[in-house]
Amino acid sequence: MTSKKGLREADFVTSMVLVGVAIWVFYQGLQMPMEATYAGVRTQWYVSPGLLPMVIAVLLSILGVALMVTAIKAGGARVVIDVFKTRSLSPAESHIRFGAILLAFVAYVFINIPRVDYFLATATFLLFFIGAFYPNDDRVLHRLTVFYGIEQLVLLMAFMTGAGAFLNKVFVYRMVSFGTDGLALILFVALWGYLVILTRGRKEFWRARRVALVVALLFPTFLTPVFRYVLRVRLPHEGGIVELFHLVHYAIR
Repeated sequence: MTSKKGLREADFVTSMVLVGVAIWVFYQGLQMPMEATYAGVRTQWYVSPGLLPMVIAVLLSILGVALMVTAIKAGGARVVIDVFKTRSLSPAESHIRFGAILLAFVAYVFINIPRVDYFLATATFLLFFIGAFYPNDDRVLHRLTVFYGIEQLVLLMAFMTGAGAFLNKVFVYRMVSFGTDGLALILFVALWGYLVILTRGRKEFWRARRVALVVALLFPTFLTPVFRYVLRVRLPHEGGIVELFHLVHYAIR
C-alpha cells in the first residue's frame, strides 16, 4: 500500500497531466468549425462536432484542478518540487500511475474512439480508470494496467491485421457493422472479471468494484442520448450499442 505522502505526490503529477491533456483536447475541439453553411442551411454552434471534445476537456480540467488542489493542500506539490531540486526523482509509484493514465488516454483517443462503438469505448475507459485507481492498492493498479494494456494490444492488432474489418463484414445489421464491437464487449467483460478476481475476498474493495461498474455504464448511458438526440452531435463511432439507442429513440418518438 502506498503511503499517503507518496499518493499526494503522485496525485499532483497526475493532476498536471490531466490538465495538460484537457487543454490539448480543448484546443483540438476549437479547430473544428463551430458554425458552417451546408446546402444553403447554416448550422449553429450547438451541433458542432467540436462540442463533444470541448465538453469532455472542460470536465477533465475540472477533475484535474480538483485533484491538484487536494494534492497541494496535502503537501504533494512541495514534495515534487523538492524532488526536482535534488534531482533524485525515483521511478516508483508516481511513474507507474503516470504510465497507467497515459495508457488509458492514448488507448481511448487513438485506438477506441475512432473504431469502437462510442458507448463501449467510454465504458471500458472508465472501468479501467476507476478500477485501477479507486481501490488505492498497488497490486490492483499494476496488474489491471498490464491486463488493460494487453487488451488494447489485442484491439490494435485486430485493426492492423484486418481481422477487425473481417469481423465487421461478417457481423452487419441494418447497414451497421458491429464485429469489432463484439470484440470490445468481450474485452470489457474480461476487464471487469479480472478486477473482481484481483479484489476477491477483500471486503474493503467491494465498493470500488461497484462504483467502477456503475459509473462505467451510467455515464455513457447518459452522455450518448444527450449528445446524439438533444445536441444532435454525431458521435465519433456509432456501432452496435449506439444502434440500440437509435432503436429505442425511434420507438418512443
